[in-house]
Amino acid sequence: MNAAVFPPAGYKTEFPQFPLTLPVFTDGAPMRALPCTQLTVLLGPLRALPIETDVNINGDQLVDVDQSNNWHLDSGIPADEQTGEATYASDDLDRNHLVRRQDPVWGGAANNQAS
Repeated sequence: MNAAVFPPAGYKTEFPQFPLTLPVFTDGAPMRALPCTQLTVLLGPLRALPIETDVNINGDQLVDVDQSNNWHLDSGIPADEQTGEATYASDDLDRNHLVRRQDPVWGGAANNQAS
């Protein structure tokens, strides 16, 4: 997977002072990128679980956000390639955040709402 295929809405490799690129998978394993505001989630569809998250953080512009419990599948990814409510309802596995909720929430009202 090449970082160049990620849309500009996701993790920006040039953002940090020392640029960090997203990983390149050479074993042919299928991978899906879920670009969000200020972050990208790399999803392994065979296991229906995230493999990596990459987030841009600007600590000088962080804001507090109201916490909700609104968990849902990503509509752009087939449901069978994601781990949904049924997995967590009958298992000891806990659903949790991939990145700290506050980290991608910076950069103005529009970004804060999108994050």
